[in-house]
Amino acid sequence: MEQDSNAGQSWIRITDTKLRNQSMLTVSGNGLGTALICAFAFGCASEAPHLSMEEETQISAIGQESAQLLAASLVTNLSAAIQEGGLTHAVDFCSSEAIRLTADVQDQLGRGLVIKRTTFKFRNPANAPDDLEAAALHYFESTLHEKDSLPSYYVQRVSTDEFRYYQPLLVNQLCLQCHGNPGEIDPAVMQQLRARYPDDRATGYASGELRGLIRVSVPAQLVTQ
Repeated sequence: MEQDSNAGQSWIRITDTKLRNQSMLTVSGNGLGTALICAFAFGCASEAPHLSMEEETQISAIGQESAQLLAASLVTNLSAAIQEGGLTHAVDFCSSEAIRLTADVQDQLGRGLVIKRTTFKFRNPANAPDDLEAAALHYFESTLHEKDSLPSYYVQRVSTDEFRYYQPLLVNQLCLQCHGNPGEIDPAVMQQLRARYPDDRATGYASGELRGLIRVSVPAQLVTQ
């Protein structure tokens, strides 16, 4: 995000494969998520630096490849953990290994790329959103509410040195076994969740809901102007 120190404003670029709106949004650093939704809803435009279609194409290609690599790694390893010891073992696996697997994928990607999963309803506090991630989450939530569908990605211009790419994660039937209605989750699994995550926020989902986002930070040097 590029900040105007005099006006105390932040610039965010909204883009996705369904919404090719070339306007820029200006939002206050305080109450970022709420301001983003209001600006999106009323189409407020600003004179923030333009993000070209060429830049967007490059960022989305890098982000999509990175996000898919992380998703594939997590699904493969989680499925193996379930096969090995059932859902309770999978809870232990996620608690101890998910962050490490994310770091391994980041190391594999190299090139200064930084990858993270984030959500408002997190289990691990390390996945809690910062202000920019919260703005992205609000964007996807508001779009899902308004259109009953999700864009496939979202891009933020963070600064002259960084862009951020976001890809949504949706709840499926497998997810519900650990993230669904607590009354419908296996009691042994619930017991393990409470032991591992005493401040757990990540239950109560229904199939098809937005679970969270994969965020890929892309250094500007990787993007050809």
